[in-house]
Amino acid sequence: MKHFAVKFVDFSKIIKVVKIGLPVAMQYVFEIGVFAVAALMAGNIGATEQAAHQTAITLAAMTYMMAGGIASAATIKVGNSFGNQNYKRLQKFAYASYHLVIIFMMFFAVIFTLFNQYLPYLITNDTSVVALAAQLLIIAALFQLFDGTQVVGLGTLRGMGDVNIPTLITFVAYWLIGIPAAYILGIYFNAGVKGIWYGLTLGLLTSSALLYLRFRYVINKVLEK
Repeated sequence: MKHFAVKFVDFSKIIKVVKIGLPVAMQYVFEIGVFAVAALMAGNIGATEQAAHQTAITLAAMTYMMAGGIASAATIKVGNSFGNQNYKRLQKFAYASYHLVIIFMMFFAVIFTLFNQYLPYLITNDTSVVALAAQLLIIAALFQLFDGTQVVGLGTLRGMGDVNIPTLITFVAYWLIGIPAAYILGIYFNAGVKGIWYGLTLGLLTSSALLYLRFRYVINKVLEK
């Protein structure tokens, strides 16, 4: 009989994975959670508002998934360069990712703006929902630009092994700025579902700006070595 050596669990490696994986998981929790709460707020206003919110967010999610692909590529290429300590190459990949997602999202911003009256029909035929969703798509034109840049920011920093501060940034941007702003504008000031979207846009803008500043800080720090 063959005797197989028992391989014991290397807890040091597990801890290293958890230290990176847990903060990354929380980033997704904070982001997905904020949109879930926004949907609840929209439903609290009315059925039409909730349907319009869901219609517009479904269309915006399509561009976000593509931006997420760019962010994943950024994580891989930046991580490769970071591991090789080729920080100049890392910087080029990071900026290329930012430029690519900005161009991509600006293109769809034009699509959302020009065809805002027609795109909702891909989801629903309810004219009242379509009319409101069309207004939300105008906001989405700006909304998804910040959404794309923030996800690339997260991907770039993730490739550099920087996950704790970005997780804190997402919490502050979404839960301390985005959700309160959405509630104040949409519910308190009675701006409706458009107010909720303005609040979400503010949260994404904050996340995008702070993550970019964090990237600049980290890359400048490693370039000084």
